[in-house]
Amino acid sequence: MIIMKEHALALLAVKEAVEKGKSTYMISEKQREKEVFLELEFQNLVRLEKPLEYTLTYWGEAIVNIIREMTNKGYIKHPEYWDDHFRWIGSEVISMIHSTIQNNGRAGESIEKALAERGFLEEIEVEKRGKIKTVNDYAKRIYEIYNEITPKLEISKELAQYIRNMPPGPAEKSMLPEGKHFPLLLESMRLIAFSVPNSDVYALTGLGQAVEQALRLMPFSMETLISEDILEDFIRALDEGIDKLPKSGQEVLYTLGLFDDKGNLLPPGEKLLEVYKLWKKKGYPIYRTFNLEVFEAEILKTIDKLLNKHQKEAGPLPTKEEIVKEMLIRPMKEYKHLIEYYGRKINQDFNYKKKEEIRKKFEELKTVEEIFKHFYEKGGKWYKKMMDLVMEALYSLESFDLITTSITEKGELY
Repeated sequence: MIIMKEHALALLAVKEAVEKGKSTYMISEKQREKEVFLELEFQNLVRLEKPLEYTLTYWGEAIVNIIREMTNKGYIKHPEYWDDHFRWIGSEVISMIHSTIQNNGRAGESIEKALAERGFLEEIEVEKRGKIKTVNDYAKRIYEIYNEITPKLEISKELAQYIRNMPPGPAEKSMLPEGKHFPLLLESMRLIAFSVPNSDVYALTGLGQAVEQALRLMPFSMETLISEDILEDFIRALDEGIDKLPKSGQEVLYTLGLFDDKGNLLPPGEKLLEVYKLWKKKGYPIYRTFNLEVFEAEILKTIDKLLNKHQKEAGPLPTKEEIVKEMLIRPMKEYKHLIEYYGRKINQDFNYKKKEEIRKKFEELKTVEEIFKHFYEKGGKWYKKMMDLVMEALYSLESFDLITTSITEKGELY
């Protein structure tokens, strides 16, 4: 699902045309306007009534109402003032809303900022937790619409070639082939998802991967290779036999290499069956990519280490205090172990090149030792700073469903 400036303005234009007594909104012959409405059509937000004439679907009406209400109440600016590249709704925004809802309303700091920019954040009071920032009713309504809509699926020969040429990901967005319209079209059909929170990394979704695998086996023998009509005929042929289809329908399935001349399923047909199952049963759950910072990776390794320790001792889950302590003390231990183990050997037995390697490797740890001295001299300020950093990282990891929190009498356990 993707709503940028041009999509929002297009939806509002259709609504305003109907309010003026017109039954449809007629678009121009401009290429980009046709592409915008095609992206909206594939999201099931507008419906093509006649060539170049569109009306809003039920869900398109719902999106327009939300935009108007949020604009009137000052949650967001009118879409005409949005930046051209601003993604009000995108796969990453849906993922952020989903994560926050799943994590009892708690969002990480980077996610809070992204949601606030889109008017989807509010501060509430929670018993025993105090004030927290979480998603508001508008975000929840968008999320409900996302879950209710069934997007269309149609792969032209040109789009199929684009999918073949693109790395399946995860990969940097800059690695996508040329073709501004195609990534938006893929996102409209939920075949591609972008990373939280800045959409700078992409990956094919489960449905997108199934489509890509099918296209690698199918001959590019028609202008449209996958569509809802083709899928329905394909399933009917599986259930009743391909000879039960009209001659035109049989010819399409044979031309796409889905069946042999005896009606047996071929490899392209096997892959297309996977596409159908995912598409029809809406088997494309939230597919998220995210950038994991080095510090956050260290937090995960620390939690894993503490979990293993607690399991051996049959103790409780690690607390945030234990995580901070481990993060502070571990570098110090590594440095002291090096000195105690090697001692004079560092200067006596290693050649210059080896000594330089060791010095560079542990140079940061020596700095950490100096920080520790400063920490003890300053009465615990470094502990507070580390606690703030750790808590921010924990919230971020939790928002991605990489860790969970269990709140007990002993506090928050991870």
